[in-house]
Amino acid sequence: MLVSTRNYHLLYDTGPRYSASSNAAHTIIKPYLETMQINALDTVIVSHGDNDHSGGAEYLSEFSTVKSWLLGGRAEIQRITNTGQCIAGQQWLRNRIHFEILYPSRDITVNAKENDQSCVLLVKTARDHHGLILFTGDISRRVEQHLVQTYQTPLSSQRLTADLLIVPHHGSASSSSHALLSATQPKVGLISAGHGNRYGHPNKHVVERYLSRDIELYRSSQLGAI
Repeated sequence: MLVSTRNYHLLYDTGPRYSASSNAAHTIIKPYLETMQINALDTVIVSHGDNDHSGGAEYLSEFSTVKSWLLGGRAEIQRITNTGQCIAGQQWLRNRIHFEILYPSRDITVNAKENDQSCVLLVKTARDHHGLILFTGDISRRVEQHLVQTYQTPLSSQRLTADLLIVPHHGSASSSSHALLSATQPKVGLISAGHGNRYGHPNKHVVERYLSRDIELYRSSQLGAI
């Protein structure tokens, strides 16, 4: 998923590696960037180390210009030094758009499941508490509850509300709790899931949960690139 401001480009996740000679960065991301005349990515966030999120990272590091990387979980990239780990509290401002990492916090143990070490990114306008996009990686209900308890309190200056919610874990039954949807109050949900995937994502009950709240859904399994 690509977020572009006037002169800043952030890519969240790099898609899978299909084989030794094929990956999503090569077949999808790089051609798209060339079509859009984007010569460099300012920031690439690899939410965590699972192949479907990190598989194209090595190719991008070798064949595209990436100024900085933020990695979650066990994600790693060989032979480059401009990387850092996602840590809650990291924030930066580009063209009046505010980016902030909400999770994981420093006290998350390395023994946590890989999905639950995913980088959670909030994008919003600089002067507004209401978010534009919330990126969630593959977090489960356990992390969703942590986010609600951390940010939806009277003492917190931050809020989880966002117009667009990137649906956690491809619409898996393990995520998209009622608590998260109540906290985020999205107008639109985007479900990234492969057509005919073997996991059955998105779960039909999860889809119903969104639709019952009048949240408009876009599914890559039906629409392809969005």
